[in-house]
Amino acid sequence: MSTIVMAFIVNLYAQVGPIGIIQMPTIFGEFKPATGDYVEYRVHELDSDSVQIVKISVVGETNCEESTDKKKKPQKCYWVEIFSRLESSGHGLLTKMLVSGDPRDPANIKKMYSRIGKRNPVTMKPEDIAKMPKGIGQDIPKNAKIKKQKEPLKVAIRTITATVYDFRIDKLPFTVWMSKDVPIFGMAKLKSPDLEIDITEIGKGAKSEMPEIKEQKEQKQDDAKPANVKLDKETILEEKKDSMDEKGDETEE
Repeated sequence: MSTIVMAFIVNLYAQVGPIGIIQMPTIFGEFKPATGDYVEYRVHELDSDSVQIVKISVVGETNCEESTDKKKKPQKCYWVEIFSRLESSGHGLLTKMLVSGDPRDPANIKKMYSRIGKRNPVTMKPEDIAKMPKGIGQDIPKNAKIKKQKEPLKVAIRTITATVYDFRIDKLPFTVWMSKDVPIFGMAKLKSPDLEIDITEIGKGAKSEMPEIKEQKEQKQDDAKPANVKLDKETILEEKKDSMDEKGDETEE
């Protein structure tokens, strides 16, 4: 394993802890999902001087809870993927989750899968998801001061317009750039004493990067009784042949 990959995995485990799930970066703004939208950020942690690229995508939607009241519409859930990697490496951690609301709140996460590099995806247990801390980000505080109303920001080959806010969370100062042109959360840029986040790409047409995961249903059955298995004709003939060969061996002895 290369030094770069090893360093990345160590960095990941420093973030995710024993649960093995990467957390959402510090992002402010209201969660407004639309299938196909994606946004990519460059996240620079100043105290450790580590730089990561984090891509957030909305890759699907579904009805996750049917209402008993026929007049009410079924609750809509969204599939959200977060891919995080070191800026200097293509290796990373991919997390896919089905959410009924803001993914920064673990209470909204219905299902979650995690995959490091090209390894097989791991299904996260509900009790592990419940242990996740709530994300630091939130909606822009109502007492936030508008520093600048319209500031142009260049994102890839286009320029967007952002409103700049100044505020504090638990005495920690933040300057945040918010724009209607940025999908999912609307945050374009963030600065704080120990963190800088810059948007690097926005777009539509996002597709899932997580391999297909087949859900395994648990079946209760008597341990003394074998599961009902349908055998084809060739399998039955092979079993009979093996049985006859065993009897022949015993006769020769």
